[in-house]
Amino acid sequence: MYWSSIFILPKKVIKAIEHHFNHYLWQGKCTGKGVIKVAWEKVCLPKREGGLGLKRVVDWNRAAILKHIWSLFTQDGSLLFPKFEVGDRKKIFLWHDHWHPDGVLYLKYGLGIIYDAASKTDARVDSVLIDKQWHWRPARSEELVSIQSKLFSIKLREEDKALWSASSSGKFSCTATWNELRTKGNEVNWWNLIWFSLNIPRHSFIGWNHIFFDCSFSERIWRNVLALCLISDPQFCWEHLVEWGSMHLKGKGLRANLCKLAWWATVYYLWFQRNALLHAGQVKTEDQILNLIKKDVKTWLSSKVCFEDSILNRALCCNWGISSASLCSRSRST
Repeated sequence: MYWSSIFILPKKVIKAIEHHFNHYLWQGKCTGKGVIKVAWEKVCLPKREGGLGLKRVVDWNRAAILKHIWSLFTQDGSLLFPKFEVGDRKKIFLWHDHWHPDGVLYLKYGLGIIYDAASKTDARVDSVLIDKQWHWRPARSEELVSIQSKLFSIKLREEDKALWSASSSGKFSCTATWNELRTKGNEVNWWNLIWFSLNIPRHSFIGWNHIFFDCSFSERIWRNVLALCLISDPQFCWEHLVEWGSMHLKGKGLRANLCKLAWWATVYYLWFQRNALLHAGQVKTEDQILNLIKKDVKTWLSSKVCFEDSILNRALCCNWGISSASLCSRSRST
């Protein structure tokens, strides 16, 4: 990826790179044939929008090149512009730069606004400033009245400063610029159900792509897991379960984290069992799969933060074989 931050990469090169990335994600190798389960465009959406949070090479390449262009215009000693004294107001064009709340005035109001103001096309902002006070000619059009009425919302600095509009700080940021350039998706309500702070990455990845409610074997596994989570009368429909989890499994407490860990461990081991059956003819019993799920959840939570000592949390710890040492009298999370 180093070269993508230095040069404008040809489309053919970008396509080849992303092809290798996609194959490695799904097959563990960069070449060869195989099933691509999710489109690369979907994979490269942020996690909040249903993707894996990867960045498309083409978008990152554009953002990185824009950083170099921005540096040419803003860094001290740039060959493109001489260095001016502080406060001389000669850097910003009155009609062609974005300094006013209305944006670039020439683009918004057209050439006529320059004549209405009795100005010049190459005028700078300092032409309407005297001793840091605005001094415009009397407005001769509604457009000029609108422009002048918004001047008092502008805070004058000691020195002209260029701001990068894609970043809230005004400073150039490759990440913020990439976010403006990328394809946007709608936020999904289940993203933090999978990508929570204590998630087991391999489980969450499988949970992102697979869910199995399509046979009596998996249904029995799910009933046992949800019972261990103290969830009664579950509806065995993925949409209903996701909706319920998105509403009730919020915060950083034990129940929310344990339930999410248990769900994605269940998905992972059902997926693992399916592959073992299809490709190796190996079969695990329900108890064996449940023990694997419980082991992962117990091991992961036992090494994490201390949770609130409550009746509900003690019952959950008892169900999953987690030591009560994981509970404390004062919780750092709710």
